[in-house]
Amino acid sequence: MIEFVDRHSSKWFSLVLALGAGAALIWFLSSPLFTIRSISLIRDYGSPPPLVDELELASRLNWAVGESIFRLRTTDLSAELENEPSVRSAAVETRLDGSLIIHVTHRRPVANWQVGEQTFLVDETATLLAAGTDPDLALTVHDLETREPAIGDIVNLTALEASYILDQNLPLLALEPLHITHSGPAGITVTTVDGVEILFGPPEGLEAKLIALNAVLDDAARQGIAIRSIDLRPIDRPTYKAFDAAEATLLP
Repeated sequence: MIEFVDRHSSKWFSLVLALGAGAALIWFLSSPLFTIRSISLIRDYGSPPPLVDELELASRLNWAVGESIFRLRTTDLSAELENEPSVRSAAVETRLDGSLIIHVTHRRPVANWQVGEQTFLVDETATLLAAGTDPDLALTVHDLETREPAIGDIVNLTALEASYILDQNLPLLALEPLHITHSGPAGITVTTVDGVEILFGPPEGLEAKLIALNAVLDDAARQGIAIRSIDLRPIDRPTYKAFDAAEATLLP
């Protein structure tokens, strides 16, 4: 008997060890000591301010309270938060003290995007992040093309990029944009603070159109003409109208 025990002692030890490990694992997975008891949201360094209420954002994960920290899939929680259009990324970590820590980076709006009576904040990917207007944003685009917009929709990226280029470059020509409008048929139209209307047409070929615009302004300045509107859609023969004057054509 002793010889049998000695011969199989290592197997008995392994069996006891396995049973003990299994019991410990079951205890870890079921013990209330290792369940989520609190949720904290931390904005990552460099993240812009949130466009949604951060407490409301964290509350979307309240269902995780009481769940085992060992069973919770943090990647699923991150994906749930990243479904919010204004959230760029979310990293979730669980801690042995029962706390759920969420590190969030928010998206940064670059322009106000107006459709009818509705205005949205839009980012560099042309995604509508949230409803509302930020007066600190220099660029506002009036979109006459989109119908029934909703948060999370992606609008015309080409028009957004063209509007941004114009907003940055027109002041270099002593033209301060007041409204930038985009529509399918007319393309980009800019109205300046001085009341000058500039029809750029499709957003493609902006560099050539800006060169043509500069030529129009130089021509009008030489003649002492106060311009009311400029049409750059015929890029090879742009036209302009003066206040209280007939239409003129810039000859090549």
